[in-house]
Amino acid sequence: MSTDSINHVKPPKGKPKWLRVKLPTGKKYTQLRGLVDKYDLHTICTSGSCPNMGECWGEGTATFMI
Repeated sequence: MSTDSINHVKPPKGKPKWLRVKLPTGKKYTQLRGLVDKYDLHTICTSGSCPNMGECWGEGTATFMI
């Protein structure tokens, strides 16, 4: 690559709006997050950086591997 082509490289764009996930909120999510943090629990959701974590945790559900 020449230095001219390097200088004209555009920075990558962010994720498309349809792919973005809203930040989780709600009472059940907050309670469950508190328990997971308090007892230093490791969930499939947090280990795998699941984009649907807020949806499940918002319903009071977390997945653990035993």
